[in-house]
Amino acid sequence: MDGAPRMFAPFAEKHCEKTVSICDALQVFFSFEQLKEVVRSNLSAINKKEFHGNTPLHKSSLRGDPKITELLLSHGASVNEPNDYGETPFHFACKQGNVANIYTLLKNGADKTWRDALGRSGMHHAAIGGSVLAMHYLAHVLGLQYDDVDFGGVTPLHLACAQGFQDAVKYLLRKERCDVRSKDMNGNLPIHFACTTGLTETVWTLLEKGGCGMLNVENQKGQTPMTVLKEGGTRAHRYLHTEMQNWAKIVDPNKAPTGPLLSWIVMLLVPTVSFINIVFTGYLFKGLGGLVISVLTVCLCFYVMGQGHRLPHMSRWSNPLFFGAFAAGIVHTGILYTVKILPVLWSLYPNLVIISFSLAIVMLSMYVKLLLGDPGTCQVSRNSNNHLEEYMNIEHLAKGLCRPEEFCVYCEIIPPERVKHCKICERCFYDHDHHCLFLLNCVARNNHRLFVLFLLLTSVMHALFAVQASMYLYMLYPAETTWTKFAITIFFREGWVNMLIILNLLSIFWEVMVVMAQFLMISRGLTTTYHPTGWSVRYKLTTKDKLNNICNFLRGKRTFTARDLYHASTV
Repeated sequence: MDGAPRMFAPFAEKHCEKTVSICDALQVFFSFEQLKEVVRSNLSAINKKEFHGNTPLHKSSLRGDPKITELLLSHGASVNEPNDYGETPFHFACKQGNVANIYTLLKNGADKTWRDALGRSGMHHAAIGGSVLAMHYLAHVLGLQYDDVDFGGVTPLHLACAQGFQDAVKYLLRKERCDVRSKDMNGNLPIHFACTTGLTETVWTLLEKGGCGMLNVENQKGQTPMTVLKEGGTRAHRYLHTEMQNWAKIVDPNKAPTGPLLSWIVMLLVPTVSFINIVFTGYLFKGLGGLVISVLTVCLCFYVMGQGHRLPHMSRWSNPLFFGAFAAGIVHTGILYTVKILPVLWSLYPNLVIISFSLAIVMLSMYVKLLLGDPGTCQVSRNSNNHLEEYMNIEHLAKGLCRPEEFCVYCEIIPPERVKHCKICERCFYDHDHHCLFLLNCVARNNHRLFVLFLLLTSVMHALFAVQASMYLYMLYPAETTWTKFAITIFFREGWVNMLIILNLLSIFWEVMVVMAQFLMISRGLTTTYHPTGWSVRYKLTTKDKLNNICNFLRGKRTFTARDLYHASTV
């Protein structure tokens, strides 16, 4: 080590004369160029074991950089050297989850069948790290088994449940990859492991798959998952134990727990029912009714805006409150118009009423189509551009042909460009724009144009209602000679009509802002979630290009980004 460059860890004193070892350099994340210098200066220590028998290659595998792994291997690092626990660098790479790093070790002779001192394979270690990518690669490319057991009968599902990696748990339960009722040598189900650490979402997922009967299964110590929860000392354990008590009494052991259906329905109806109560409350105060309705409506609006996207329940169901608020606006506006405004305006302006009803029917039909239609589900990987393989797969990712973050661990595909996964809908969509909480559905390729047209038509309907409601009030109070007196009168006497006019006008403002933002994205060939980065382009979109994109969008045709037009111009 004499003559070696003096490279020090960040925590070392300046006067320290000790040269950094390869393991220390890896531990403190030296750059690749620095590591090259350290390795060349310490070739005799390339396989030196440090704490727990870990070699520099173990540390490199856990760091997950294929370049560094290749560097060590090219300088004589032993690819199958086990540490004190029988774990090889291959196991560490599986735990870290970078499939490109796993591939690097394998092509340099790593033994994929090696088991550690506990009898655990690479699949076990991938589950410990919670890496869906690694598990997918090990199974589809190397042929390792998802339901493999170690010397204690522990499966990868047990380990994923113990660590609380929800994506890994769902992956192993999908397509019957692992048996949710498999027991280890001590009689523990995966749910025993999840209950030990108080993992609410994982417990729910396991019960949905295996049924509530698992809550009463005893291990060799006579402990059921309910016992484990009762003995747990955390708030999560207490919450789970309370929630699971009724499910543990279910006679049918295969019955899965049902979600918070009642809570979902209540949240759906809260805006409609609350506004009904607000209106009736306002009428009780007579002269001050308008003021009461205004104050309570503002409180209701703040309550709705303060809600989250999901219900506060372990099932993680989507919160329907925003959809309920939008529907409540339609329902109350329709009722008010039919009951109070229509009888007054019909005799004087029948054509206006007919136009309003006709547009309302069109708007509602569009609304139903947006609610029930498929936004554009994607179920296949991107094209591989290879005549031997039509679509890209996990092996392409391991070889560096695409980035790890591009793999969808939920749909298990490498999505094409402009495809994005929605965690609420649990699907990938072409040309995904956003998940609309007011529609309980995503906006993507199949319904994006319909969504924009629906917003435009809805804005027109809001404006028509506001105009006709104002005409109704003006005819109802013709004696109010000044605008000030007229405004004060309708504020205190016509709270229902007044608040719906204001809410409809605010809705117009919101919808116009959304449509403007949509057209701005559309004119550039983008969506709310699709913003390609990392490329330089010489072509700038002109005003004509942007107008063409908007026209193409409205005609149901493809839009083009600046990059698309640049590539087209260079062909």
